[in-house]
Amino acid sequence: MKITAITQKSVIIDELGIKDELKKFSEIVIESKIPVSVKLSGKNLLLIYVDTFLGPAVVAFEKDIIPVELLKNYLNQICLKVIPYGNLLTEISRVISPWKGQKMVGILFTQENEARLKYREQLSKIALNIVNLGEKDLYVLATNYLNIDKSAKFSLSSPSENMIESLRQAFVVDRYVSESGILNYQDIPKYRVNVRIDPKDIDFISDRVSSTDLFQLSQRRKISVQSAYNQERLIESKYWLRFDIGVDCFLYACGLRESQGRVST
Repeated sequence: MKITAITQKSVIIDELGIKDELKKFSEIVIESKIPVSVKLSGKNLLLIYVDTFLGPAVVAFEKDIIPVELLKNYLNQICLKVIPYGNLLTEISRVISPWKGQKMVGILFTQENEARLKYREQLSKIALNIVNLGEKDLYVLATNYLNIDKSAKFSLSSPSENMIESLRQAFVVDRYVSESGILNYQDIPKYRVNVRIDPKDIDFISDRVSSTDLFQLSQRRKISVQSAYNQERLIESKYWLRFDIGVDCFLYACGLRESQGRVST
């Protein structure tokens, strides 16, 4: 069964293709919390109020009986899959060729411009895209059989069918790993890393990595689940690290440990 769900600020899902029409009814349903029967795009629909991680939402579906708690869990799962990748990664993704199959992103940094040009000539033979990032070059690759020596730093994502996630992983390696040579995202726990956490974020990050989910986090911090969700997304966007990935949680833990060390000294 298809549904459409929107809050007053965003669209959660629009399987029925009626998000614009639904906006006219969202305020009355959200404020009254009373189900409303309407006909939109030739369909007889029931509109109901559901509280989600993104806040109060109106959900439209054809008149079947669906437990509200089931809808709430389904919508919250969709919300959790919405990753705040940030403007930089989104802008870079727009200049990359259509992404098909599993590919990798690598970010090259060299001290000498001569070495940078040498690797650009070498990698251009196998790279699908090359993007100039100023002092660094970004490569889209279909193979990880590379010859990069220790004089350069090549931050490499894991193979993925998701372009934005590959970009994020490469930038995470580039940002946090303090070594040179070919550095793989999945091998981050093997490397020396440097993760600096803003002092005002320490308590939240500590509570989040110690909580199994947002519900436990909200109880721990005595805030609403929606507030916990919003704060989590702000932190993930700031550090480019996700709380649902083990490698990223390792980096959060390293940052917390480094923060404790700075405080103790």
